[in-house]
Amino acid sequence: MGENVAIVGAPLTDGGNVIHQYGSAYIFAKDQGSVSGWGQVKELTAAIRLNDANFGQSVSISGNYVLVGASGDSYNSGQSVIPYTGAAYIFKKDTDTGNVWTLVKKIYANAHTALDRFGFSVSISGTTAIVGAYAESESSLEADSQHASGSAYIFKKDQGGSENWGQFKKLTAADRAKDDYFGYSVSISGNWVIVGAYQEDENAQGYGTYANTGSAYIFRRDQNGSNAWGQVQKITALNRHLFDQFGYSVSISDTYAIVGSPFDSKDALEQNTLAGAGSALIFHSKPASAARTGATAFGAEKEENRVLISWMPATGISFDHFEVQKSPDGISWETISEMSAAESDVPESYSHADPEPFAGKNFYQLKTVDREGNIAFTEVRSLTFNGNDKEISESKKIIIYPNPVVNKLYISAEELNKVVAVSIINMTGRVVASSSQLTAHGIETGHLATGIYIVQIRKTDGRMETQKIVVVK
Repeated sequence: MGENVAIVGAPLTDGGNVIHQYGSAYIFAKDQGSVSGWGQVKELTAAIRLNDANFGQSVSISGNYVLVGASGDSYNSGQSVIPYTGAAYIFKKDTDTGNVWTLVKKIYANAHTALDRFGFSVSISGTTAIVGAYAESESSLEADSQHASGSAYIFKKDQGGSENWGQFKKLTAADRAKDDYFGYSVSISGNWVIVGAYQEDENAQGYGTYANTGSAYIFRRDQNGSNAWGQVQKITALNRHLFDQFGYSVSISDTYAIVGSPFDSKDALEQNTLAGAGSALIFHSKPASAARTGATAFGAEKEENRVLISWMPATGISFDHFEVQKSPDGISWETISEMSAAESDVPESYSHADPEPFAGKNFYQLKTVDREGNIAFTEVRSLTFNGNDKEISESKKIIIYPNPVVNKLYISAEELNKVVAVSIINMTGRVVASSSQLTAHGIETGHLATGIYIVQIRKTDGRMETQKIVVVK
């Protein structure tokens, strides 16, 4: 929606037996027909309407320009057939003649293949546009194919000539993996871009796997260099659940972003489960009065018989230290971990594992202390453990050996078929080794420094198991 003008897509517009679901988009204007009324002023279609092109699958408007996605378009710039590679159309309003919108250019990815679904999501801001292709599989260098990892493309006006909209940059996630669907949703506002990947599985620190919990990625125009459009941050919900599909929809405006999570079943207090109720989460790049309000992304997740607590402090504040606090009732609190803040201008993430949660309710909060002595607390997170959560006996655990370990860690051969993936996590919460193709040859640990590590085991039944190991030299 622009100022006094809006656009609505209708991707299933049908020509009956002539052209099937070619799609269209409609321009509406304020005060059209009546004061404060919104009336249709224009129907847009592709210059050549195509079967199942789904023109209007996504739409965006900024000033005098309109961008329309057609993710089912099967023709490239040379009119060769490439099934469902996708395309997008840029229209410009003729300010001299009123409501006349003229096609400026049909755009494609420079390297496009079948089933990319380029144009499934679009957004435009001034002279810059972004187009998502959630089913595309190559990296930003067109290599390392990962099925449907997804991508998004930045286009700029006058790139390659006056009024030409040319591809400027291909964006992919720093931690891309197959079937993430990065690019399913996109939004741009000035110097900021957000891209949703609702089938992505890991948290912002790269572990804590939950299938299709979803994530979103923030990019900035001058991150890593002028017009480099580098990734600034991966964001996830503070409290993640299986199949939330966080990132299904996204929008950004200046330094605020909102992300949809259509299958989140909890309310804002993480209570009152209602299947498929959905939620939306608002993010801000630099909250006002951060030191006084806490302004720290903080979450607590249940992993088998322990709680994984993670947080990312707001930037622009000189923190001194953090205290993880725990309570059985939300009233009486004890500090279970204290951690010094890193001396860095780069955003740092932190984590702590509580290996012994209470039976019943567990409440967690983070106390932040800056270098001027200002104290603030995050919102409280709560989790409930019943008896079954803590009944994983040693006899039922996956057998890993040796422990202590020097060069290689093994999983007992008879239990390999029970394991999907293994990650080794250091005491700062960073994944330092991982494997999703387990064999009797074991996992290399020779590169790890002497110390204590957590082994996170993802089983075929979807459950997580964690065990502690000691690496020695």
